[in-house]
Amino acid sequence: LSSDDSLPRSYHKPLDSRRFGHHRSTKKNVLLFITTHLSREHIAFLRECWPLAMHKSRLLRDADVVVSVVNESLTRDATEALAVAFPPIGRNVAYRRVTQSLHTGGGMARQTGAMVSLDAAEREGLFSTYNWIVRLNPDVIIRDDGFLREAMARKDVDAVFANCNKRRTGDVRVMTDFMAWRPKAVQIGAFRLPEGHALCTKKQQHDSPICNSER
Repeated sequence: LSSDDSLPRSYHKPLDSRRFGHHRSTKKNVLLFITTHLSREHIAFLRECWPLAMHKSRLLRDADVVVSVVNESLTRDATEALAVAFPPIGRNVAYRRVTQSLHTGGGMARQTGAMVSLDAAEREGLFSTYNWIVRLNPDVIIRDDGFLREAMARKDVDAVFANCNKRRTGDVRVMTDFMAWRPKAVQIGAFRLPEGHALCTKKQQHDSPICNSER
């Protein structure tokens, strides 16, 4: 990953994992880790939905933010949307561009950017400085953070997932567009991507208990 001058200038600073996660206040240390291709849909959500979500959610307002952008070019509209969604007021905000790629096939190519971003962030030691990581896509909005804050406060909860299969009781399919976890509870290297990991046929994707194939 690398920083990029085409991202919002006022927030363009080298990402230093030692600087992130160290607050003097009594806030619970949470990192919002957002990955995006900055599609039209994502830009619309960043501009129209995130400001209100930030206003309503204490968890979102208090959290540091890292946005990992997977896109060859940034439009002015995209840059402005990022600046509007994540103002660096009372917290750290950093932007990264994914510059490394993997050879992918099947239905996995679309998720490669998010997986590479998670891999790189773990290798840099970014996650280890936080109590909780919340991984989101821009089109996933936390409208009520009460449940999430309660779960994070419990000592017997190490992760929170969303089940995108609501029709069958007991049939769990994890939606990886959202997930939250305690870094201390995750084995180091869990996000590392072995060679050939991305080769996945459509049938394998359909049969997988994970409905978005970011493994």
